[in-house]
Amino acid sequence: MAVYKHSYSAYTGKVTPAWMRLFVLSRYAFDEAWSSKISIGLLVFCLLPCLTSLVVIYLANNPLARALVGGKGGEMLACACSCIVDRTTRNHLRSCR
Repeated sequence: MAVYKHSYSAYTGKVTPAWMRLFVLSRYAFDEAWSSKISIGLLVFCLLPCLTSLVVIYLANNPLARALVGGKGGEMLACACSCIVDRTTRNHLRSCR
């Protein structure tokens, strides 16, 4: 049967809102990008240093975790530079060059 012999009518179903139509391409692009196990592995590998740093900072500044480690948590992140903002006085210590 030829195409011109069909009787077509307008779509009568639910129409997607206009602002959501912008996200269709990005949704399928992210779906394609994260469907590969290599992509997920690279993401995890790249996030490991950040997550490790966050855990170390948490352990260094949490009193309970510091007590569990043996009280040496503050020494893990000792900073030799003194150009840090003093939180009590809000002054910059300007001895770093």
